[in-house]
Amino acid sequence: MSSSPATSALAAGTDIRPEPGGKRLLFVDGDSLRAEPGGPRLLYFDGSDIRPEPGGIRIAAWDGPTLRRWSGGKILLVVDGRDIRPEAGGKRLLF
Repeated sequence: MSSSPATSALAAGTDIRPEPGGKRLLFVDGDSLRAEPGGPRLLYFDGSDIRPEPGGIRIAAWDGPTLRRWSGGKILLVVDGRDIRPEAGGKRLLF
């Protein structure tokens, strides 16, 4: 998996939580997003593209630290260091 700045921040083995120390919501497992370690894949990271499975249709793409449906499209999420926000400087959604 070649990485974007955002997927580098979401390093393999990373828990995604609503707040520091909160209950794990999602788990980044290499090139896969899972509900828990070893669980079924929810999403596949293909470089900067996000797909439901390897070789599947692209459903979103990282554009630097922002997740967009397509390049230049509306921002869906922003990875800001260890925080995931709906927009730059917005309220933290996930940690």
